[in-house]
Amino acid sequence: MFVLMGVLFPFAKIPFDLLIGFKIMDKIKHSQALSYLDYQFQFLFSLLFYIFSVFLAPLGIIYQIITYSYQAIKKKHST
Repeated sequence: MFVLMGVLFPFAKIPFDLLIGFKIMDKIKHSQALSYLDYQFQFLFSLLFYIFSVFLAPLGIIYQIITYSYQAIKKKHST
């Protein structure tokens, strides 16, 4: 089960990273004073995504399929 969650973890993070994850993490990295709470925040979200990766990964996988299909169609029509 842990191996499955480990494999699905990157796919589970895709929707979060695209919606708000990169913005929040960028603000944390560029803040003047990094506190212990910032690192706890990052760890907490990573842990939650790892635990719920079985349920969240299908969203990331569907997003990847749609994005790949859209790019393939766009490339096919542009040539």
